[in-house]
Amino acid sequence: MAYNFAPQRTPLRRRWAPRWASQMPFRRHVITFAALAASLLPAYGMVRAQQPLALGCLSYERIECGCSIQLAALTCAAKPASSRYHLHAGLSDGSPLRLIFNGQEIELLSRRPKSHSFSFSPGDSWKESYVGNSTGVEVSYRPAASTCPKKPPETCEYFDVRATVTITRENGQPARYEGVGICGC
Repeated sequence: MAYNFAPQRTPLRRRWAPRWASQMPFRRHVITFAALAASLLPAYGMVRAQQPLALGCLSYERIECGCSIQLAALTCAAKPASSRYHLHAGLSDGSPLRLIFNGQEIELLSRRPKSHSFSFSPGDSWKESYVGNSTGVEVSYRPAASTCPKKPPETCEYFDVRATVTITRENGQPARYEGVGICGC
């Protein structure tokens, strides 16, 4: 009778695997957790990318005849030289858009050709697009309820507008704001 004294080898996979690795319920929990974590990462990135832009309020010195918009989601500091408006474009087609971004005033060029007239009047809806400084802004104007204190047939030198403003920074998600404002002098 011959005895085999050689050690019996177990398969490598079984020998080095932890005891719980073959337990199916735990494996299901790990897979579920990994899938949940992977699904949340893109959502976290999108939330981070949609943080509010650092828009400031223009000074009264920079507001002239034109269209001025106050964004509803943002407020202005109560400074004597600061207006309540975040955006301003002159009262002629093709005028640049002024805004304060990260504490610095920037001027974006209109995509419309420049002229010495203003093509829009009370009750009109229109869109304006501006570009520059790695920023794109689209303003969609529409009529708003009048705040003119004069009684008809007299009229004010301005008309009220509502606006949807979409701001796109380079490599960023577009940020959309609602606002109100005036066009005129």
